[in-house]
Amino acid sequence: MTLVLALSAALLASEAVSEPIVQAVEQVESSGRGAATPRGDGGKALGPLQWHSVAWRDCSAIRRKAGLAVYPYADAANPAKARDYARTWLTVLKVRLAGEIGRQPFPGEIWLAWNLGWTGFRRYGFQWADVPAAKFDKARQVNTMSWGKDLPKVAPIAR
Repeated sequence: MTLVLALSAALLASEAVSEPIVQAVEQVESSGRGAATPRGDGGKALGPLQWHSVAWRDCSAIRRKAGLAVYPYADAANPAKARDYARTWLTVLKVRLAGEIGRQPFPGEIWLAWNLGWTGFRRYGFQWADVPAAKFDKARQVNTMSWGKDLPKVAPIAR
């Protein structure tokens, strides 16, 4: 986390994930329900981006260090503030993944680090082909939506 805290506002801005990636993550996490998204993960995740309190706290520390606005966890239910935080956290994950895998990550790989958590995705060696089929399919959806394409009307890949 120390390396991550060193990310400056300038780096967060220059490496920022694109708006289509933020939108794709929100769509996959909430099915487009916005503020009406119920709590997920057994009540542990809040808002349209399904923020866990630990991730929100970690993102708050990074934003504070970078001089960005910081909000209480309850604001994870506010779509605009949740997206603002998501842009920061997804950018952090993108930068960390690039360092780990030696190339720019695909949007779906960034989402896997978001959804599974850093440690969870690391358990799969940051190899999205090794994650459970349902996660793989969601990661593929994030790629497709981020790249501005319609999802193909095909059956999911059987594993």
